[in-house]
Amino acid sequence: MKKTLLYLFLTINFIGISQTLEKSYRTEGESNNHINYSFISENKLYYVTFNTSNRGINIFDRNHSYYKSISPLELPQNFLFDKFYFITDKLFDLNLEFEILLGARNNTTGENKMLLFNEKGNIIFDFGDKNEANVFKDVQDNFKLMTSLSHSPYSGYQVVDYDIYSLDGTLSISQENFLAKQKIIGFPNPTKQKINITNPFKNNENEKIEVYDINGRKVLEKEFVGNGKSIELDISKLSKGIYNYRIREFGNKFIKK
Repeated sequence: MKKTLLYLFLTINFIGISQTLEKSYRTEGESNNHINYSFISENKLYYVTFNTSNRGINIFDRNHSYYKSISPLELPQNFLFDKFYFITDKLFDLNLEFEILLGARNNTTGENKMLLFNEKGNIIFDFGDKNEANVFKDVQDNFKLMTSLSHSPYSGYQVVDYDIYSLDGTLSISQENFLAKQKIIGFPNPTKQKINITNPFKNNENEKIEVYDINGRKVLEKEFVGNGKSIELDISKLSKGIYNYRIREFGNKFIKK
């Protein structure tokens, strides 16, 4: 009797849950761990995978049908895919061609490169040895790109080098919203004392934010209520450098000055 009741209980609780697997993909890279391999171009949703054997990108449409390939990418000699940042179509140039921002790494020398490719697979800009990228708006609603690199010249001391670029292009409202949904925003950034982080939840439930250093070590944790109000973190005791913070599936980075 107990077994029957348990079975009925489990059956009832699973009624109403509807999750349908649309498509499974596999993407490659030296250390690809990006949380979202999708992007929007002119209000159309696409998915992307990387192929290291032909140094190329495959793009699929919203119905998971093959759309096009960009291959081969002009990666420098001895460099492999390391990171996928994002794809847009008019943030850097208004010609509506795909713009692919990727990270590459030389396994022999350890050198990083952040490279912008066009739809033909050609490099159109080299951002140097930076390995982190974030797009943001200034107070005049102009788009900017921050590229950064955190390193330790000697033990116990960390340095962050970052560059700010003015961008000539723009994003549509749908593109901007799509990118924003993938991230939570912290401000001010960079900062020395405190940072306020947008609260992605309005469920009035207890949530948790976790902060990690560039080596993946958790350095800070705070509980908060999902009420839509900004989360204030005191980071004054952290060392200078770049940090990742996460709330469930949401995440972003900040720079401690």
